[in-house]
Amino acid sequence: MAAAIAKTIEKPRFDRWIPRSGRFLYLSATLLPRRWAEALGRATGAARVLATPDQAARGAYEKRVRQL
Repeated sequence: MAAAIAKTIEKPRFDRWIPRSGRFLYLSATLLPRRWAEALGRATGAARVLATPDQAARGAYEKRVRQL
C-alpha cells in the first residue's frame, strides 16, 4: 500500500487500484445490470472484505506504525 501511495505522489492519478485486478472487476460490474453486478459482488465476497476486516493484519499494521 505504501508503494502505491508513493507512486501516486510521484505520478498523480485520480484512481489507483490495489490490487490492480480490482479495477477489472469494478469496470466489469459497471457494465452489467445492477442485479447481476450485486450477484457478482456477493459471489466474489467483495462486500465481506469491507464488512469483516482482518483484525490481525490491522493490529500488525498499527504496531509497525507506532514503531516509526
